[in-house]
Amino acid sequence: MKGFATSRKNIPVSKKGQVPSRGQYAGGHRLALSIFSVVALLFWLPVAAHMDYWGSDMWHRAFMLAGAARKTILQYWQIPYWNPYMSGGAPLLANPASSFLSPTFILVLVAGVVTGLKLRILLALWIGLCGGYFLGRKIAPGRFAPYLCSFVFMLGSWYPLYMSRWHDEFIPFVYLPWLLLFLCLGAERRRWCAAGGLTLALMFFEGGVYPVPYAVLFIVFYAILQSIRERNRRFLTSLLRVLILGLLVSGIKLLPAIVLHLKYPRPTFWQEPVLPFAAIPRMLWGGDQLSETNFKGAWLGWWEYGMYVGILPSILAGFGALVLWRRSWTVGLTGLIFGSLIFGDYGIFSAWHWIHKLPVFSSLHDPVRFHIVVVFCISILAAEAISYIEQKRAGPGPRIVNAVLLLFVVWTAVDFWQVCGPLYARISSTPPLTPNRTGTFRQAKLPKADQQGPLSYLLFLQNEGLVNNYEPLELPSVTVKAFDEPGYMGEAWLEGSEGEFMLRQWTPNRLCFRVKVGDGATVLVNQRYDEGWRLLNGQEVISVHGILGVPISPPGRTLCMAYLPPLFYPGCILSIIGAFYATLLWRRR
Repeated sequence: MKGFATSRKNIPVSKKGQVPSRGQYAGGHRLALSIFSVVALLFWLPVAAHMDYWGSDMWHRAFMLAGAARKTILQYWQIPYWNPYMSGGAPLLANPASSFLSPTFILVLVAGVVTGLKLRILLALWIGLCGGYFLGRKIAPGRFAPYLCSFVFMLGSWYPLYMSRWHDEFIPFVYLPWLLLFLCLGAERRRWCAAGGLTLALMFFEGGVYPVPYAVLFIVFYAILQSIRERNRRFLTSLLRVLILGLLVSGIKLLPAIVLHLKYPRPTFWQEPVLPFAAIPRMLWGGDQLSETNFKGAWLGWWEYGMYVGILPSILAGFGALVLWRRSWTVGLTGLIFGSLIFGDYGIFSAWHWIHKLPVFSSLHDPVRFHIVVVFCISILAAEAISYIEQKRAGPGPRIVNAVLLLFVVWTAVDFWQVCGPLYARISSTPPLTPNRTGTFRQAKLPKADQQGPLSYLLFLQNEGLVNNYEPLELPSVTVKAFDEPGYMGEAWLEGSEGEFMLRQWTPNRLCFRVKVGDGATVLVNQRYDEGWRLLNGQEVISVHGILGVPISPPGRTLCMAYLPPLFYPGCILSIIGAFYATLLWRRR
């Protein structure tokens, strides 16, 4: 790719002192991409052993979100604005966890929900490996340093641990190397800011609450510190362009998501315990990443803490931060800031105490999740140390040094394979359940203990919505009834007058009824009220005890109601403006 080697001192030189041609660079990139394809496939293969198996914990929420979007697109030929299958009906496009706007969702459309999501894990692993490599080529040039940057960030335990519990909202973190790469390139050539803005928007489209705020905070710190180091504003200018473009392009989802978040904010009423410092050695270097035994002071599952990077990469990162501080203090200080964040709120001197008061961050919790960014900083520092060794090698034994560095990089990959590779076998851990019902849509309810279990996805396969599933948004309780609860009147019924009533069309985003009644009647729909619902003639839909209500006036006719997210069209305009600006910026020389 153009722009990775912008000065002669960053370009590897052959034995005869000649700068390699662009073709030689392309050949090196092709080799690296092939290596990462093999490595990603080897780590992911345990998932393929039971491709039809389900997972545990948050897997089933991910299944239901992806399944609702896929079904809406392929069966009803609609854009997935609304999700009738979760929470008694809730916005789908505006849900930050939705991922159907991402190009990777094509895997779900083609291969199905379970297989497609597992293929998405493989693709994301490969994307992260490639991003770490190209970032290494930029900031830690050398023959081996880019590979180390890639391996340390993506082959550690944080990624398979979260995937084993299917916290799929952490998948967008794999784009973090690409985002930093385009930020750095954008400081040299403004056209790369377009790629950075599109990457930031892609992270948001991939779904998840945490990756984008964390990534923005990271590049803000990095750009400020790098501008101080270089004593110019080019990184701040690049940062501003990337942020503006990212916000504009993601407008189609961002504006509806903001409306939803302001109406139903995420609850953060609890106070997480402070992470004990004694837990850090096991988190970074614990060879048993499979153990479910938590350390003293842990209140979350181990998948929230594991961040294995190995001892030798950590030593190299320390060497890069301390000995090479003149060239690496920007990343080192950024990593130190994020490292302090993982300990949580221990008083006014803690970073999280103040950052938690900022917009967006005030609705986040579990600050230990900042450890993903810490691992990223460690990978960069370790790569810079290897790059320094490569640049300084001289004398009669450069081949010996190359051999030692090659063995070290290979050993690092093997170490990750032995310690973290078995974690991928836990992604497919539950045999699939077979649905035993077919028929029209209806709402259902599960005991609290089963809300995050396989039965929740089974209900979706049986064309049943779940009124009490787990949802991080603070959705209020409404009178949506399950089919086996007292007072259930069906999925739509008349209230206030007798007459003829028939449901003519049911789709996720559109409902049509044929009514013939007297004055004063109301059609009630057994789904949660949202302001995005409207009658096609413009009449407003009302809330009746928290569910959808349509007053009948005039008394006899066909009623059709449809859902459109609030601020959807302004969001589309922002996305179009952002795409136009990105194109203009990219084409401008």
